[in-house]
Amino acid sequence: MNNRRLVLLSYVTLLSGFALWGFSAAVARDLDLTNLRIVATAAIALLAGGALYAAVALMSRVESTTFPRLLFATAPIEFALICAGIWSSSYTIDLNRLAQTAVVLLVASLLAATLRLLVGLDRPAVRLVFIGFAASDIATGAVVLKAIWGSPGQDDAKIFTAFAVLTAFTYLLAPAVQWLQDARPSPLP
Repeated sequence: MNNRRLVLLSYVTLLSGFALWGFSAAVARDLDLTNLRIVATAAIALLAGGALYAAVALMSRVESTTFPRLLFATAPIEFALICAGIWSSSYTIDLNRLAQTAVVLLVASLLAATLRLLVGLDRPAVRLVFIGFAASDIATGAVVLKAIWGSPGQDDAKIFTAFAVLTAFTYLLAPAVQWLQDARPSPLP
């Protein structure tokens, strides 16, 4: 068995374990604080595992490996920060803010990584939609981070909603634009 297959089997086993752990805590037991913490930890483990897998997949598929390496390095740190926030018995404002920041960064980077895996940037229209996605993903995260670390403004909810909708729209649009361009007949020579 080669190393890649062993790593992939380990990854699937670990993800399945966390999914089963979280599912059983949510369904088979009373939802007390401990079981809610288990469910939250399992969910974050799945997100962090997805980010790690996306980072590894990106490293083998893209020319610039800066983002995948950064994602690979930060996903475990974000997981640890979030778990510290989930399991801490002393709820400090700074620890909660760090955990919330880690959630925002993990989700935003996971979205960017999975979209980058879904689409190639060799076509200008797809690249343009991906750039729009990246800008709206960053803006959405920035609005949330402002609310976490500062004082949320009155219009922050509207701004967040607008950028979140734009992020979702461009995330779903990019693969469709790529598919439409691939389905387009090529011009005659």
